[in-house]
Amino acid sequence: MRSWTATTTSCSPTATAVSARPRISNIAFFTGDHVIWPEAVVLPGITMQLLRRGLAVEGIRSERRDLRLRDLTPSFTAFLTNSISPAVPVASIDATALTVDPGITALLVQCYETNPWQPVG
Repeated sequence: MRSWTATTTSCSPTATAVSARPRISNIAFFTGDHVIWPEAVVLPGITMQLLRRGLAVEGIRSERRDLRLRDLTPSFTAFLTNSISPAVPVASIDATALTVDPGITALLVQCYETNPWQPVG
């Protein structure tokens, strides 16, 4: 479980954006019925691609859209994706507490694991 600090956008000194790529991970938010990937320049890493494909297989919609810190509610479940784990829960962003639900984390891992292994070589 991680806490995370949002970044201020250069286009507006008063708007705090949810950065889509905090160094080595992408961040996404589960709203209860779909996943939001913040609209930003991101590296669409393999884990993100496989998770998006798995979400579609499981019938869970995902979208990219503008997302601001003020848009987040405690009912959102935030998670980081990277090559080590498809879903690392985020407990808060700045002072905004978010839901940490092991069931949602398990669902996201299940979506990721719907992807078949591919032989190398």
